[in-house]
Amino acid sequence: MWELGGNVYHQGSRFEASAATVPFLARMVDDPSTPGRAGVLWLLRTIAIGDLDDTALPFAPDAHFAEADGITDDAVAAMAEWLYADEDERAAGWPDDIDALDVVWSRNAYLAAAEQSEGFVRWAADDDPEVVAVAAELLAWFPVTEAAVEALMSVPADESHSGA
Repeated sequence: MWELGGNVYHQGSRFEASAATVPFLARMVDDPSTPGRAGVLWLLRTIAIGDLDDTALPFAPDAHFAEADGITDDAVAAMAEWLYADEDERAAGWPDDIDALDVVWSRNAYLAAAEQSEGFVRWAADDDPEVVAVAAELLAWFPVTEAAVEALMSVPADESHSGA
């Protein structure tokens, strides 16, 4: 998992492949036989929201990812080509919009995670308290639904769920 994590999230940055890993990770968390499910879910959480902490709540994704709105697919492709080029090809300097590439890939990862929000609700009722804790945190970062509120209200308030 460590190797995968380093390829889809590194020092606050998401990459082109980051969003594509989210459904795969969600399927792993859904499978009770997956070892270290809480760690898998933590990687999904990291891909989804990066280094953000509670001070960024309530989260406004449209505002947070606004810089990505003006970036075309062609611009993303050109920046990615530069990013993956060898050192000699990059010697001319940074493309003007290179920072926006990270915002685009971060937004894509967040949106991929949003598509898994029904899973967050299921996992908030999981038998593993560590999975419950990460799922409960994830629910705070996405639009509030009745199912999400019910799931959070149903988390037991006992010692085994103290992290949730």
